[in-house]
Amino acid sequence: MSRTNRKVVTQEQPSVSYLTAPQVAAKLGLSRSQIYAMVAERSIPHYKIGGSIRFNPIEIDAWLSESQVPVAQ
Repeated sequence: MSRTNRKVVTQEQPSVSYLTAPQVAAKLGLSRSQIYAMVAERSIPHYKIGGSIRFNPIEIDAWLSESQVPVAQ
């Protein structure tokens, strides 16, 4: 039997530093309590990791872009 060497290629995700609620609050100019209220309403993308709430900065930026109100002509 011949043995074939197979190279396994995995796609690595770029390392993302998740943000905390106070960091997102500072980024958006809101209070921490406003961020936690948005989490409770599920109106902002977030993750629960262990008992902590974390935010992917790429998803927050995309969410902001989607929330943009078009300029009136």
